[in-house]
Amino acid sequence: MNALSPTQQIILITAESLFAERGIDAVSTRQISLAAGQRNNSALQYHFGDRDTLIAAILAARAVPINTRRLELLKEIEDQQLTQHLPSLVHVLVSPMVEHAILDSQSYYLRFLAQAYAYRHGDALFFDFAPELREGFTKTVRYMRKILQALPRPLREARLSLLGGQIIQAAAQWEKNTPPDAEDRAAVLSLLAANLEDMLVGGLQARASENALRWCSSHADSG
Repeated sequence: MNALSPTQQIILITAESLFAERGIDAVSTRQISLAAGQRNNSALQYHFGDRDTLIAAILAARAVPINTRRLELLKEIEDQQLTQHLPSLVHVLVSPMVEHAILDSQSYYLRFLAQAYAYRHGDALFFDFAPELREGFTKTVRYMRKILQALPRPLREARLSLLGGQIIQAAAQWEKNTPPDAEDRAAVLSLLAANLEDMLVGGLQARASENALRWCSSHADSG
């Protein structure tokens, strides 16, 4: 975010909070400009262009430290030869989110992230921009895919495709429901994260039911 001008930073932070609280479609570019103290209603268009470009700018600005932290954690488990240990890999995905919530108690980013994920073609918006800013997530999921090779391919990919959304929605709830001035905020968030990690590991490794296997058999590419 340091690469942005002061005006761009104000607009970006204001938009992030408004999107987080009201939803992407419920906030106009004019409302953002006014809330950001910009006398010119076209200030947002001047600095960012359209709404989707602004959303992408917020994602890019926030993704840098989270991706960097994921890569650091992934490097640690690679050095410890734990890339076949699913709980460690899940921790790589979850921990940077809860660390963000702990370090920035006034943050709206995780709630914004949940709104952006649900926004029309939000999934395309997430995965089409700046692949290098998703490197930590992508590499971690690649290791997970190897661990889950025993599952039929459609079932394995369906489970992995749910990971990002589940983590984002949970983190958004933590950010919203945990008081920013709570003395035990860090401990509460850490406990919530540990519980989510347990749930995700269990879900990824769950034995396939007969119904799930029948669903897989209905797909030609069952691998």
